[in-house]
Amino acid sequence: MSTIKIGLIGFGGINKAMANRCYENGWEVAFNTRSSGIYKGETSELLAPLSELKHYCQRSGLSAASLAISGNDDGKKEMEYIGYVLDAGIPIVLFGKGPRANYGAELKRLEDLMGSMIGQCATCGGGTMMMPYAKMRNIENVYSFDFSANGSCNSAWNDLSEGMPPEDVFLKAQKAHTLEPGSASFHEAIMAEACGDVPRKAVIFSKELGICKEEFRAKDIVCAPFHEDEFNQVVREASDWRLIVTLRRRGEVGCAGIAMTKVSFENWNLFFGWRNIKEEVQLQRLVGPGTSNTLVIEHYGALEPIILQGPGAGTLQTSLAGEAELRGLLARFYPPEMLMRKKRS
Repeated sequence: MSTIKIGLIGFGGINKAMANRCYENGWEVAFNTRSSGIYKGETSELLAPLSELKHYCQRSGLSAASLAISGNDDGKKEMEYIGYVLDAGIPIVLFGKGPRANYGAELKRLEDLMGSMIGQCATCGGGTMMMPYAKMRNIENVYSFDFSANGSCNSAWNDLSEGMPPEDVFLKAQKAHTLEPGSASFHEAIMAEACGDVPRKAVIFSKELGICKEEFRAKDIVCAPFHEDEFNQVVREASDWRLIVTLRRRGEVGCAGIAMTKVSFENWNLFFGWRNIKEEVQLQRLVGPGTSNTLVIEHYGALEPIILQGPGAGTLQTSLAGEAELRGLLARFYPPEMLMRKKRS
C-alpha cells in the first residue's frame, strides 16, 4: 500500500483535529462518519448509510481508524465499531473513555485476540502520558496517587479564582471546546465533568495500574451528591477548591472534601471530589496553568514525590496525543519514511 489511509469514525471536534494531523503527515482521510452516514474523505459527500460502516472498514483499504463519537460515553456503541475495525485487521485509536471504563474485560479479550492493535493513551491524561507511565510502573512501594484528572475544571477554577464570572468561564470553555459537549449552562457542564468524565478517567487509570479489575464498570459508581449550596461554595471560594482524584492504599489516611465519592477496591481506595487546597497545602502542587493535568506519586521511604504535568483538555492536545499513538501503531506495518511529517501536495 503506497498511501496511509485513516478512517475517522465520528466527525466532531476531535476527529476534525485528527484530520488536520493526517494532513500534516501526508496521510489520506479515507472517510468520516456522522449519525447521518459515511462521507468521502473530510467532505460532506455522502458515500453510504452508517449501517454500511462494517463494510467500509473491511473494503476501503484502511491503514488505521480514529474513533471519537459523541454521546454519553457509555461505550457500548464504540465497542461495536471497535469490533468492525479489528475484524478488518487494522489498528484503532480510541478517544472515548466508555469502552475501557465500562467494558474493560470485553476490550481486553479483543486485544488478546488481535494483539496490540488498540491505542488508549488519549482517553486519560494524554498530555501527561499518564497511561504509558502507569503501564511501566512497579507500584509495590507506592501508597498514593493524586491527580487533577480534569483539565477543563482546572482551567475553569483558575479563571474563577481570577474573578471571571461563571457565565464568562462557560463561554470561554465552549469556544475552546474544553467542556463535555451538549451542556446548556456552567452548572450542567461541571456536573457532567465531575460525575461523568472524572469517574471514567479514574477507573481507566486504576485499571492501567492493575488496582482495579477490568470487569469493574465506572457507570456503576454512584457519585456523592453535589448540592446547589455546595456548588455555589466551591465557585465562590474558587481559589480554595479543586476537583481531585486520589488513589490511596487501604490503611492510609482517607480523603475529605465536598461531594467526595469513595470506591473500594481490593487493596486500594479511590476518592474523587472537591478538596480544599488552602487547608491541604500539599495539594497546591496539583494546580497547573490552563487546562493542564498533574499527577503526583508518593512512595514509601521517598523524600520527594514524582510529579508529572502536561497539557490536558482541548481538541488540539487530545489530537496530538492520538497522533502520537497512531504513529506508534502504524510503525508496526509501515517503514519510518512513510510516517514522517510531510504535508500532502
